[in-house]
Amino acid sequence: VAFSLRKTPTGVVPLAYTFRENGPAAGREFQPRPGANAADKQGRDRRPHKGSEDCTLRTGVPERYTGSKEEADMAIRKKLDAGRMNLKDEVVSINRVTKVVKGGKNMSFAALVIVGDPAEGVVGYGSGKAKEVPQAIRKGIEAAKKNLLKVNLTQYTVPHAVLGRYGAGQVLLKPAPEGTGVIAGKTVRAVMTAAGVQNVLTKSIGSANPHNVIKATFDALAQLRDRTEVAALRGKAIEEL
Repeated sequence: VAFSLRKTPTGVVPLAYTFRENGPAAGREFQPRPGANAADKQGRDRRPHKGSEDCTLRTGVPERYTGSKEEADMAIRKKLDAGRMNLKDEVVSINRVTKVVKGGKNMSFAALVIVGDPAEGVVGYGSGKAKEVPQAIRKGIEAAKKNLLKVNLTQYTVPHAVLGRYGAGQVLLKPAPEGTGVIAGKTVRAVMTAAGVQNVLTKSIGSANPHNVIKATFDALAQLRDRTEVAALRGKAIEEL
């Protein structure tokens, strides 16, 4: 990569980038985005921020995102309108938090909340912290409404087996025949019930921390695919699956 440099009072910044190597970007020139931060100007690696249409490549070159729709959906969760849904909330855990400061100790409460609409197959989670428990729960509900996920389900269970991971926690979801019910622990059961799953077999592996378990469960739910999506990815008709 060749750089065109310009001296400024704060240092030397590149004006443009030009690829010299062979490849799809050979000979192309890129201009830094307006308002790019110092890391972009110096050609450093930077991950795309949430909601941005363009990102910086591993070479530090600003370029428009060209990934697949599936990768984009996994990276940036589509926002759902919580006002049009009949969301029900459930408190998973409440922890008393103590912060030691110079003048003593500050006591507060942290609440982990699940919200969901079983009829729509929408579920979300959030956490809130406040001096009082009701305020912490209210903050958790508001955070959960901003973090909703549409789950792909069949008529009465999940479409296929899936393993979700987060940190040291793993959650396994397996389809179950009608009449089985929700076989899960307290934390995973809250998510499955809020999402509208009627029959499922689950197993929590590793960490029992409610935060890790919930995030691993949501990772598993985000991996679920229906027959239409699988057929589109494979380039086949639904009848051929």
